[in-house]
Amino acid sequence: MLNPKVELKQSVIQGMGIFAKEFIKEGEIVWWETPEEQAKRFIVTREVVASWPEELQRKFLNYAYQISEGVYYGPENGVSNDPADSTNHSCDPNTWFVDDNAMSARRDIMPGEEITYDYAMSEIEEDFILVCGCGAANCRGIIRGSDHLLPEVQEAYGNHMMQHTLQSIAAHGKALKKARVASAE
Repeated sequence: MLNPKVELKQSVIQGMGIFAKEFIKEGEIVWWETPEEQAKRFIVTREVVASWPEELQRKFLNYAYQISEGVYYGPENGVSNDPADSTNHSCDPNTWFVDDNAMSARRDIMPGEEITYDYAMSEIEEDFILVCGCGAANCRGIIRGSDHLLPEVQEAYGNHMMQHTLQSIAAHGKALKKARVASAE
C-alpha cells in the first residue's frame, strides 16, 4: 500500500513515478505490503523468467523486484495495477527499507518530489544493469547488481536494505557501517 500522501504521475526519470502530494516527514512509512497484497503477487525464479518470451520478460522485470538470490516478485503477466510498482531508482533516494515489506522516508520529502529508492537496496544479480537517469549529484551512471558491495552505498544505507542484500554483503565479507543521516548531508 502507498501512503495516501503520494500519487502516480509522469516522471522525468522514466515513465511513471510516484510523487508526494503532501509533506512527508523523515521516518514516515511511504510504502508497505499487506499479506493480502502479497497473495496477489507472482514469485518466480530468474530461470523461469528466462524461459518466457522476450516481451513478457521485459514487462515483468520492468515492475518486478528481487526478493532473494535469483527470485523475483512482481505482477503476473507483467501487467501491474499497483502504483508502487512505478517507484523509480535514484542514486540519492528519499526512501529506504525498514524491512522487506516496508519503506520509510530517508529524509523529509517535499510536495511534488518524486518518491525513489536506490535499486542497490534490492537488486543483487550480477547481470543486472540499468542506465541511470536520476540526475543526482552522486549519480553512478550505470546501476549494477554489484552496487550493494560498494563502500559508499553501504555507508549511505547501512541496514536499510532488503534482507537478501544484507546477506549478500555479509557473504562477500563486507562489514556494514552505520548509515549516514540523509538530512545531515
